[in-house]
Amino acid sequence: MSRWLVVGEGPSEIGTVDRQGFLGLLLQVLADDADPALVKALGCPEWAPTELPQLEFRRTAELVALARLDPPQPRGAAKTAARTRKAARLLQCDAIVFLTDNDRARREKGKTKRDLVVEELDKGQLPHAAGVAKETLEAWISADPDVLAPVSITISKQPEEVWGERRDPDSEHPKHVLRRALEEAGVEHRDALKGWSLVRAARRAPNLRLFCTAIIDLMRDPLLCQRRVSP
Repeated sequence: MSRWLVVGEGPSEIGTVDRQGFLGLLLQVLADDADPALVKALGCPEWAPTELPQLEFRRTAELVALARLDPPQPRGAAKTAARTRKAARLLQCDAIVFLTDNDRARREKGKTKRDLVVEELDKGQLPHAAGVAKETLEAWISADPDVLAPVSITISKQPEEVWGERRDPDSEHPKHVLRRALEEAGVEHRDALKGWSLVRAARRAPNLRLFCTAIIDLMRDPLLCQRRVSP
């Protein structure tokens, strides 16, 4: 059976023992649900529902000890992507799903953070889907208007353009926007994804659509499909 390495920054992405994270939810929705509304929201060709492979979830911090790199090493997100490539090989995985926050990263020699991640993953032989949440995962969650609709929290820009001082709890930093909305609604942070709709969020978050399309392409990969049904 096919085995995918799924990498994210923390419990919000990866989940915990008793709670599904964003990546697990996203993969399940894309595997199960190809209804016309979602196809239209993502702006990609219709796909067939499929059975998910075995998923190996890992936080980026876990990769430091698991996949040590020899010098010279890349920097930043490219370094994490290099560790991910090595970890996938050590864990005998067939594909990679990788997500990190953009955090207002500046371009390096004209390349975006996602460009650098994809470039590093391309050095390996495994198919992959790379996503960079702009500017953080919380912005993608807040991109579903129903997350903010029941409360008085408003944002001044499109979800992926919102930013603020991380040290100021009253700023428009995506983490603080979502935190304040959940507090006002009386919802625990661990339950932030309950009722969250990919259809609604994807309409307002281009980088989320890009990530979803990459995952769908991965699910369509002929070799991976063959391995998925093999014993």
